[in-house]
Amino acid sequence: MPQRLPADLLAEAQELDRRMAESEWAALVGGWLQDCVIRPLAAMDAASDARAPSPGVPAAEVTVQERLWELTTSVTTLCAGLGAPTGVLQAAAGLQELVCRLAEAEGPDAVIDWTAELNRLQPGLAPQIRVAPDGPYLLTGVTTLYTHLGEPVPTRPQMSLCRCGESASKPSCDGACARTGFVGDKDPRRVSDQRDAYIGQQVTVLDNRGICQHSGHCTDRLATVFHLGEESFVTPSGGRMDEIIRAVRDCPSGALSYAVDTVEARQQVDYAGQREPAIEVSKDDPYRISGGIGVVEGDGEDVPRNDGASVEHYALCRCGHSQNKPFCSGMHWYVGFTDPAPDPRADPDDLRVGRWAPGPDPDDPTVLREVRAG
Repeated sequence: MPQRLPADLLAEAQELDRRMAESEWAALVGGWLQDCVIRPLAAMDAASDARAPSPGVPAAEVTVQERLWELTTSVTTLCAGLGAPTGVLQAAAGLQELVCRLAEAEGPDAVIDWTAELNRLQPGLAPQIRVAPDGPYLLTGVTTLYTHLGEPVPTRPQMSLCRCGESASKPSCDGACARTGFVGDKDPRRVSDQRDAYIGQQVTVLDNRGICQHSGHCTDRLATVFHLGEESFVTPSGGRMDEIIRAVRDCPSGALSYAVDTVEARQQVDYAGQREPAIEVSKDDPYRISGGIGVVEGDGEDVPRNDGASVEHYALCRCGHSQNKPFCSGMHWYVGFTDPAPDPRADPDDLRVGRWAPGPDPDDPTVLREVRAG
């Protein structure tokens, strides 16, 4: 079967949206298809010679769920390689999430089954984060996503994470970036890209303030070595060598490293490449990436990094205000970014990101709301 082109997909997505609006699922879907599927497909330049969609089964004989799955399969198939257009990746993420939302109404086993089907459509891809221009983080093949409490967040082969800070479905993107006019450029006033070396008796601490996300891990845990707000940030002989090394390795932004006898211990700082790829949705803080997940721009080229930055662990902005986008610069603290508070009516055992629970109308199981971790 020839590969289906974006023009076909856009027409089918629009038809699906029309049918969803007339179905029992209208309250659940809302504007999701418009914001997360149709908009990114419409923004693409469809090939001028795109063929018309094949007739297939008459629309009246196909259920909304079947049409959704058919479209999801078509778009996901286009994502089989890492070179898929950004608009296709974003549409696939939106469709895959919608499939799992509808499956949630059938029970947890249905979600597991449909997620397994999605994984079969897109097997074996290396984990990657693509930064959509003025848009979300598009995750491919990321299987480990968790909250600040270590609770697992359900994953799919394609996911779209909010980076403007305005999504009502955090950590998922709901298209708020487009509605609010989010701009993903770096701020010219950002901290300069300069790596400093602090030479001590046993160890040299390497630091680039232009990378720091200001989590306070180092200054809070080892204040005799790392000094908040002081002209000399590091006193390299102010603590035991093992304490300094531990603090350096625990730096979530990757701004810190160390050297012994003038040789940088990059391998040791980066855990010798032994950590599994993972993303933490930290509370009121950035996404913390570990395990060497690649991060690329919309065109697939590697995102430029500051001098000395770790590629094994780093922090990505999710408040929308970083001066060093896409990386976190600590601006979430200054703008007062916070995650949504848990719903007081919900069972505490169910307060985990990505879970969908009965909504405002308990008599209608198709009306769902998202439960977001606090």
